[in-house]
This record gives sequence, structure tokens and C-alpha cells, in this order.
Amino acid sequence: MEKVNCTFIKKIYKLFKLIVWGQKEAMKGISKRMGNHKKITLRAYLILMIALLLCIHEIDAKEPEYISLNIEVGKAYEVEGYFKESLSFIALEIEALPKPRKPKLRGQIESIDLEEETITLFGKKIDITSKTKFISDGTSKNTIANLKKKQLVQVTCRIRKDGSWKATKIKIRDVKKNHKVKGTVTRVAIDGNAPDTIEVSGLIIILNNKTDVNNATSSLNKVEKYLFGHLRKNSVYSLGKGYMLNDYFNGVIKYRQNWLSKNEYDLSTFDNTDQEDSEHDIRTELTAIINSSHSAFAQVRLRKRYVLSSEQGLPSRDFEANITQLYYLWHNIADAGFAVSVGRQDFDEPREWLFDDYMDAVRVFYYGKENLIFESAYITAINPIKSKFDTWTDLFGQVTWFFQKDNQMSAYYLKRSDTDIRNREPKWIGVRYLGEMENIKPWAELSFMSGVDKGDETKGKAFDIGATIFKSDMTYNPSITLAYAFATGDDPSTPLVNERFRQTAYQDNVASFNGQSSLYYYGTLLDPELSNLKIFTLGFGVYPTSNISFDIVYHNYKQHFPDNTIKGSNLNDPPARPNGFSDDIGSGIDFITAFPVLFEIVEPTLVLSMFTPGEAFASSQETATYAKLNLSFII
Repeated sequence: MEKVNCTFIKKIYKLFKLIVWGQKEAMKGISKRMGNHKKITLRAYLILMIALLLCIHEIDAKEPEYISLNIEVGKAYEVEGYFKESLSFIALEIEALPKPRKPKLRGQIESIDLEEETITLFGKKIDITSKTKFISDGTSKNTIANLKKKQLVQVTCRIRKDGSWKATKIKIRDVKKNHKVKGTVTRVAIDGNAPDTIEVSGLIIILNNKTDVNNATSSLNKVEKYLFGHLRKNSVYSLGKGYMLNDYFNGVIKYRQNWLSKNEYDLSTFDNTDQEDSEHDIRTELTAIINSSHSAFAQVRLRKRYVLSSEQGLPSRDFEANITQLYYLWHNIADAGFAVSVGRQDFDEPREWLFDDYMDAVRVFYYGKENLIFESAYITAINPIKSKFDTWTDLFGQVTWFFQKDNQMSAYYLKRSDTDIRNREPKWIGVRYLGEMENIKPWAELSFMSGVDKGDETKGKAFDIGATIFKSDMTYNPSITLAYAFATGDDPSTPLVNERFRQTAYQDNVASFNGQSSLYYYGTLLDPELSNLKIFTLGFGVYPTSNISFDIVYHNYKQHFPDNTIKGSNLNDPPARPNGFSDDIGSGIDFITAFPVLFEIVEPTLVLSMFTPGEAFASSQETATYAKLNLSFII
């Protein structure tokens, strides 16, 4: 984390003014349709957020939290942080471990000496011997010669009698990015006046009043990490990335560039609709950590898509500027496991089957009962990014039960009200299971839809079951995924009830099987809504190296009842429209490759996808193809 000067802050301020101007222009069309009470609500909400953030400086500093640990020589601790050569290892989080242990370091190699056969990590020289065990992808026998400077490694060490360090095990496969030190403390220099220091066999660790104490034995702490991520921290010093503006604010700039190529999306040999685009996406994020219970988050997105070539001569899209997130979080209220978040926030869940969108809401959580989470939300659009949400108000409730460590079962209820003439007012009741076992990750979704949808009485159902089986101890870490998803269509023999199941319109249908990159698990090119469909999925994944993953995923699509629409499809309809007589929609195949981080800032992902139409389309239809290169930067 870097401390920034006034020049940088001035640049951020100028950028903020530009963003506000762009947001104002982008929202003009929507604002015309907003009622007076929504305009007033939006203004009041923004004033409340600004007032809250301005009050941050009035909060008094507290005694350093690590004092409560009563750190002693001979006890073991886990410390997450970062290394600065002039300051040693700076502790962002510290956690007590149950018993003494040998040192284990996770971080980047600072230097390699092939003659002495040593590497340096966090300022400590570590000897590599013939008995050092390497854990890699298994493609070749590893030695110190295979290691590289700035490579992420996890090193388990033994301390010799003379105090020198020797590596017993070096892991170079699937190493997490956060830097950690685990080990038994050999020296303590703490007097309560930060900064204080502790040592693990000569490795100096600095503690200060921003070091966050992670109570691993607390179920509340574990659940808050799952629910709130970095906003559960008690200090911006614990965030570990971005630009620290002062003791309360931290900023991050993310830039994403996509190159996309779409061919034969009309499935026709007669129409010309091929197109190549380049999309640029900049997101500025501001995190405010007020204290251990109060925090706030803001995110602004600037986006522009350029049409590089178009057979239809389509122009580039307009510049977009949106406040995608702006909310306040009050968590662990009265140390009782209650939390409230208010504002525009990212609604998300592991498989993004119900939610993955930015929505204005009040959310209430209760997680004071071990292994249980109760959540409720009132969702209403104040000034929505997507205009179709403008007239919707949703009530959502969910209870999640965690069992056998990483397995979870959820039951949910979602009811929608709609003031628009389309009168889309369905409700969903469903259950979800997400598993995490030694060599298998199963899942299951089951949902029932009823109510009124566009004036029709509805009664539909859907399910999605599958599992990814993997062998991390085998060469290339292979995995196989099998899945089947089904959603009812409208039975023509029952004209008074529409049995077609529809998803919430907030979904994204994105998850990860076993690769480094997430994927559209109903197919990247077609990417349909699960409605009147039967989708069979077969996937295979490998890790050619320790930090490159490759997935190939096959999909077969059939309709429950033959129909001339595919809800949510990316195809150009018309002319790519099913005939309504055959249920054979076709098949798709995706290739996804996720590469390692380059230059420590950019993550590349390559996606190739194709869709071959079935008998539901004319026999002369063409195969559609899609290619996307994504480059994600954290500046």
C-alpha cells in the first residue's frame, strides 16, 4: 500500500468532477421518468453518505487491538501483511495459532543465489538443499534453478541451531497472493506504544495500531469475512492494496480492456452482422474504514465500447458513466451478529443464479447463531443503471446453513412488485446446495415460480444439478464437470396458466469449475436464461503449468416445449429464431484459458466459443463463433 501526495489527490478530485459530470449526463434520460419522491430520496441518500464520511475524523483512535492477544515467546501466530526492506514485515492482520509450529512463509522471492543455493524471502536467507521437497505441477523435477525472482512461493522452514533457515518444502503451485508469516515467536518487544515488534527466529514483524486482530475461533469473524469481504476490516491499513489517502480512506483504480469478435450471430448465410469491438472499462473505488463496525464503499464505472468493424456499419456505443456502488455498512452491531447495509450495492451469490447486479437496497443480516445466516432485503430502484429495474420493488429473504466446514444449504424467497403496465409480479421459492469435499464440488439449485408475469398467472419450476471432480495430487490437476439444468416451458394444452419458468433478470449464470477464471456455465456464446430449456454440460479442465488453467466445456440445448424464442439468448433474432416445431436448439463449446499475472498488474484471459444450431433452425444456418481477450489491470 502506498501513501499518496497532494498532487495525486488533486488528480483524483479532477477525475471525480469529470465522473460526476458524466454521471449527470448519463442519467438525464432516466431522471425524466423518476417521480419526485425518488429524486428527493436519492438526494437525501447522497447527503447522508457524504455527512457520514465527513464525520470520520471525529472518531477517536483506540488502543492497538493486538494488546488483547497477550503475545508471548513460545506461542505461535499467523501474520498477514507486506514486506518493506527498510521496515521489515508490516503486520496487517495477526491471529493466534493453537500450538507452536515451524516457520512457514508465503510471498515473492526477493533474490536467488545459485552458487550458495539460497533464496531470500522477507529479508531472510533460506537454504535450499537436496532434501527440499518441491510441490509443483509435476511436469518436471524442480530445483532452485527453476525458481524465479518475484515468483510467488510458500516455503516451510526449519531453524538450525545456529539460527539459519533451511527450506524443507517449497510450494509453487496454487499459491495464494496474500503474503503471510506463520511461526513461533522467539522475541517480544511490546510496551503498548505502537509500533511494537515481535520476531520469529530473527524475522522482525512490526505491529501498529492499525494491525487487525483476526480471531479465528470466532464464528462471527468467519461469517463476516464471507459476507462483507474487505469491509469487515477495522483499518484501511489492513486492506493491503491500492492507495492509502489517509488513515480512513483507501483508493483503487481498476482498468479492463476487452477485445471481442462476433461472427454469424444471425446463423444466416444471407445476412451480414459480423462485428469486432474493443471495450474499455475504468472503475475507481473508494473504501472508508471508520472503525471496527462502520465502513463505506463507493465505486464509479466509466465505460466505452468502440466498434472496430461492423458489416452493418453500426456506430460505437455512447460513453457511460455510472455510480455502480455507494453504500454504508454497520456490522456486528453490539457484538451480537447483526449488520445493516444501505445504498447501491453489488448483490451477488456464489453461482450468480439469482443475483449479480448493482441495486439500491436496505439489507439486514443476522449471523449470531453459529453456522446460520439470516438475510432480508428491500430492493427498490432509486435511479437504476438498467432502466428495466425502474418500476420493480423486491422483497427478499434467505437463510443459509453451513455444515461440515465448507458445505452450505440455503432456502430463499423473492417477491416482486411492478408499477409498470407490464405488471411483472412473480415470486420465487427455492433451495440451494453448494458442496466442498476432498475431491468433488457438487451443487444443486431448485426453484419454484408463481404469481403474475406480464398479466398471466404463472407456475413454473427449474433445477440445476452438477459436480466438478478433481485430483489436485495428479499431474496437471485434471478435473471433470457434469451438469444438467432444466426449466419448464409453457404447455400449449393449458392456456389459462403459463408454466414457463423465468429467472429473476438479476442473474449472470457465472461461476468457476476448477480453473482460475470463472465462466458462463450455460455457454458463453448463447448464454441463455434458464427458461424452457434442458441443458446438458460436460467440462474438462487441466493446469498445464502451476498458474495457467485451461477449460473446455460442451453444452447441448433442447427446449422443454418447442417455441420460437430463446429467452436471454445472444443470437440476433431475427433471423436466428427457432422454428417452434423442433426442440433441438443445438450445441455449444467453450475454450477458456486463464494466464498468470503479468508484470504484477495484469491478468489475461482468453475465451473462444462456438454455437452449432440444431434442427430447430433452418438447415442452411451457419455456426456462430465468439472470441474474447480480456486484460484486467489493477493500477
